[in-house]
Amino acid sequence: MAVPPDMPLLLANAVTRYAKFYSQYAASAWANMTPSQYGVVLISVALFGWLLMKSGSRR
Repeated sequence: MAVPPDMPLLLANAVTRYAKFYSQYAASAWANMTPSQYGVVLISVALFGWLLMKSGSRR
């Protein structure tokens, strides 16, 4: 089965559209975040960092 000549262009276009959509969605969600949602983000980042540091200290 032969690949159509414009298939790479279609795939590149699809990937670009998905990346643009999700980056705009993330920026919109960040700009409209409530204080409690911001707190959840901060606590999540703190817990993730703590877990990484805890597991990294083992030798």
